[in-house]
Amino acid sequence: MGPQVAMFIPSLRHGGAEVATVNLVRGLHDAGVPVQVVCARTGGQLSGRIPAGVPLTDLGAGRVLRAIRPLALWLKEHRPTVLIAGMVDACLAAAVAVRLGWRPDRVVFVEHIDPRARAAAFRSLRERMLPLARSLAYRQADAVVAVSEGAARSLRRLRGRGRSRVEVIPNAVDVAGITARARAGEAPPGRYLVSVGRLVPQKGHLDLLRAFADVARRHDVHLWILGDGPQRRTLVDFARSVGLADRVHLPGYRPNPYPVMVGAQALVSASRYEGLPLVLIEALACGVPVVATDCPSGPRDILDGGRYGLLVPVGMPGHLAGAIDRVLSDRALAADLSARGPARAEEYSIPRVTDRYLRLFRDLGVDLVPAAG
Repeated sequence: MGPQVAMFIPSLRHGGAEVATVNLVRGLHDAGVPVQVVCARTGGQLSGRIPAGVPLTDLGAGRVLRAIRPLALWLKEHRPTVLIAGMVDACLAAAVAVRLGWRPDRVVFVEHIDPRARAAAFRSLRERMLPLARSLAYRQADAVVAVSEGAARSLRRLRGRGRSRVEVIPNAVDVAGITARARAGEAPPGRYLVSVGRLVPQKGHLDLLRAFADVARRHDVHLWILGDGPQRRTLVDFARSVGLADRVHLPGYRPNPYPVMVGAQALVSASRYEGLPLVLIEALACGVPVVATDCPSGPRDILDGGRYGLLVPVGMPGHLAGAIDRVLSDRALAADLSARGPARAEEYSIPRVTDRYLRLFRDLGVDLVPAAG
């Protein structure tokens, strides 16, 4: 008998969607559900996080859409009960593969981004065609999982979903692991802010630097930006141009950012669009005050409209600077946000999110027999 749940993703490189997928695999495995991971290509920083005993298949495709035929053949051979595909290219490939190969009892696609917000941010032909491609692909799904309410609203506006339902289930976060890893390193000295994310326009780092240039005139504070990407040189040059080269630090990607995070005065996110930014949940788990743009989608969900962190408009560095000022100046506010964050983060823990997926499978009429049964 083949695995009951097959998880198809492009790769195991480190990224928010990939981390969430690996966490869900771990949750299903811990719950006794036979699960197998199928990648267009293996390798990457997350390979070591696949639980022992969970089979990992490399389809040997350099690009996700080239994995359609090998995935169709794999489905014919292994016949899983449930196929879950995460990330848009994987969903598109899976939709074709189930037509060419074999259709599992249930097919579930997971959207990790707000599709309408992403389409508005890009003007390429590919991005303009994606809504149509999504609507056609969703006809092959029994359910589409959106990781936030905002993403769900966008998905429901897409036409041609056929019989698929849209369900909101957030990404799973390894809350216990985060708190343990936060103790496994040292924080930088002094008072500082931290931002974590790829150095790409989506993350709004130039807006963050503009806000920090304002904040730095009033507070003796540094800024650490953890992550790497094509905007590194632009950000370094901007920091130098405003005289902040000695107070802005870009050390690159950190496999364990939590010691830096836990020592910060605040975690700041200036993203222009998201799906469900895991870094905000990670900061809550570390007891760090959060300042974030109210971008589509996710920050408003995570922070409960501002109850667990400060929300500011997108693309307005002045508002961002004002919110940072509040956290740096108001000790009572900072202490309150720090104290309430960990309990909020628990709502996104691996066991709780896994339970929601298992309820979805039951609602879809699938009885997942535990491995011991």
